Amino acid sequence: MKEIGNTRKNRGLLLLLAVCLLLSACGKGASSPAAAAETSAGMAREDMIYNEESGMAPGSTDYKSETAEPSGMTSSSGGIQPVNTKRKLIRTVFMNLETMEFDELMESINKKVTELDGYIENSDISGSSIRYGGERSRKSARITARIPSDHLSAFITEVEANGNVTNKQESVEDVTLSYADVESRKKTLLVEQERLWALLEKADTTEAIITLESRLSEIRYQLESYESQLRLMENQVSYSTVNLYVEEVILLTPTEEETVGSRIRRGFSENLQNVGTALTNLFVMLISYSPVIILCLALLVIVWWAVKIQANRNKTDIQEEGQEKKKGMFRRRKDK
Repeated sequence: MKEIGNTRKNRGLLLLLAVCLLLSACGKGASSPAAAAETSAGMAREDMIYNEESGMAPGSTDYKSETAEPSGMTSSSGGIQPVNTKRKLIRTVFMNLETMEFDELMESINKKVTELDGYIENSDISGSSIRYGGERSRKSARITARIPSDHLSAFITEVEANGNVTNKQESVEDVTLSYADVESRKKTLLVEQERLWALLEKADTTEAIITLESRLSEIRYQLESYESQLRLMENQVSYSTVNLYVEEVILLTPTEEETVGSRIRRGFSENLQNVGTALTNLFVMLISYSPVIILCLALLVIVWWAVKIQANRNKTDIQEEGQEKKKGMFRRRKDK
């Protein structure tokens, strides 16, 4: 009789383990209402078999309380209840800005991010160096800011008020179903984990203990993965991502259609700015190359002076030769 009792007990433990494995499979691949109902029915059948073989009345064991449906999965009437009715939306914004006052705009952006309890995830600022010829390169910045979703509109309004927006894109990703699916899988694994711990306490064979511990290890790994996914989605939903490209310019690009007068004023201002820049560059070049220019002028003066002296000498020699020829001709005529 003792041997028969142990056999029935082992068979009951194995049946419970099969139920847990079946529940895990349903948590991975069966998320539809039909699959959930089939899983519940299968669990009830296994519960009845276990109670009959163990000689206990149905519903008289602690196992019944362990097979309760996870909260948020099904209602008392059998209808499916959503895990979380609030929609999970991930918002991402891309903006290109122009400014004539780069440092002031960057300061206002950083101040607003801090004021709204956000943070700068990435910032890359370039420019402000003195290039060859004395011309300063224009500044630019690429910023990735994380702003609380409730304050996203306030941040965008502040940026648009302080900078000239030349391009703006906004995207919204709905991860409500993905979040609910991962959360449901996590709850299913937690229920299975509790059952396996209960089975592990009752197990009296080495094979059963090894099997249960192996499955518990797999569940812990899967739970960590699901928790990581949930934390990532929660962060992306709670904090919207704003990607900014800020560029320093001399004149702002018009964002509205220009009139003839405004086009004339803009063209005149641009050409005047170009002339001023050209004159400034010319002046800087003359000053920068002044030592070389002075040396070249000095060499030219020396060469010109030497050529002039040589020309004078040649002229004097020619004149002397001419006078000698005249004197010789005069002497020959006189001798005749």
